[in-house]
Amino acid sequence: MFRLLAPIAFFGLLIVGGYYAISSTSIETRLEKKLAILIPEEVQGSVQLEGCMLQVSFPASVKSKDLDYFLNANLVDFDLGSVSLIPGSDGTTRYLAQPTFLSKETRDQAFAISELAREFTPPSQHTTTLFPNSGGQVTWAPLDQDPDIAQRRLAFDTMLKQPGGKLQIHIMAKAERDAATNTSKLVAHKDAPVFYDFVQAVKAMPNHRSLVTTLSFSEPPYDRNSFVMGSMHSPAPIDLRFPDTEEAKEFARLMLLYRQKHCR
Repeated sequence: MFRLLAPIAFFGLLIVGGYYAISSTSIETRLEKKLAILIPEEVQGSVQLEGCMLQVSFPASVKSKDLDYFLNANLVDFDLGSVSLIPGSDGTTRYLAQPTFLSKETRDQAFAISELAREFTPPSQHTTTLFPNSGGQVTWAPLDQDPDIAQRRLAFDTMLKQPGGKLQIHIMAKAERDAATNTSKLVAHKDAPVFYDFVQAVKAMPNHRSLVTTLSFSEPPYDRNSFVMGSMHSPAPIDLRFPDTEEAKEFARLMLLYRQKHCR
């Protein structure tokens, strides 16, 4: 187990495939050094890898562009044997790993979150959205409202097991233009404070396995009154950004080896 507590910048992670030999330096030591690369001095936050659990978090601040980010991911849920590199215009390289295995624990957590959502908004306002991998028409349907929780769970698991299936809850903001100053600003939805409270309740749930939340604020103080828009995903992708392609490739190789060693 190792834990890094220091300022970090918002980043993303994706995994490269293949088997790679490394030097006599331990996988854990080299991986710790790669994680340290992701900790510049701009933003207070933390990166932790304990066993198979990866956690990345940082609170909103002016230097994080008023963004609050939280990620928990269990490496057991990921193949880490394929790679996608997404170059950024600033020279950085983004990696994005999608979970490939839906364990019972991951499904349990996602269902618990969907049930918690019912306590914050009427179930009649909930819908599921299916995005076919074939690129076909997006399907919208009411979230199952059966009074029997066992039947709701069955319907939820069926949805989650679809290709690319996941629970995603978000709230958007509206852009309004000021004619006098010719500027625009984001105006929060009337339910934004409720969504903020919901995300705080989700983050307070024990034993997170696969969760990512992103909250955007208009200004300090960062609370339900200044919250503008945000999202929550479960199962969660691992989304990190590295200073260049070579660093990202090496990190991905080490992550694959680490998973093979510790997270079978």
